[in-house]
Amino acid sequence: MSYVKSASAFLTDMDEIIPNLYLGNMRAAQTKAFLDKYMITHILTAATSISPEYPEDYIYKVVHLYDQEEQDLFECLEDSFRFIDEALRGAGTILVHCAAGVSRSASIVIGYLMWSRKKSFLEAFTFVRSKRPIIGPNDGFMWQLQLYEKMGLKIDPNHEEYRLWMNHRDDVVKQFFIS
Repeated sequence: MSYVKSASAFLTDMDEIIPNLYLGNMRAAQTKAFLDKYMITHILTAATSISPEYPEDYIYKVVHLYDQEEQDLFECLEDSFRFIDEALRGAGTILVHCAAGVSRSASIVIGYLMWSRKKSFLEAFTFVRSKRPIIGPNDGFMWQLQLYEKMGLKIDPNHEEYRLWMNHRDDVVKQFFIS
């Protein structure tokens, strides 16, 4: 069996991670019958080119993230966590998605479990992967989530590794625009 076939055996549009928190892809977010079947009330989109499909029917939050290692995940984490938390505390059901439901949205859900349930990065990653085996955050997101754990599950701009990350990120961005 080829890798593509074996990987596609695990591919679903969305999976429930914890009660009322789903992680999925763009197709899940754009299929009204699917959203209604799972009683989705809130949708968190983690992408740059996906617009809300049904803004009159669901509560949306869009965080503009590229699936690139130098992308600053920290800039959207806390707002995303609050949005997810508000949905769940208000008896809502939320879908967190990106294009494929593999990297950007998975990173936010992993971070949310770290934050809300005080889990380590490894515990949260392993748990999410047990529910959605296709997750695969890019190396930059993985590193940032591990740094988030080192910072005590809060963003600390004074933390030495955080400052190094921001300087590295700035250098990468400058190289992109100079080229």
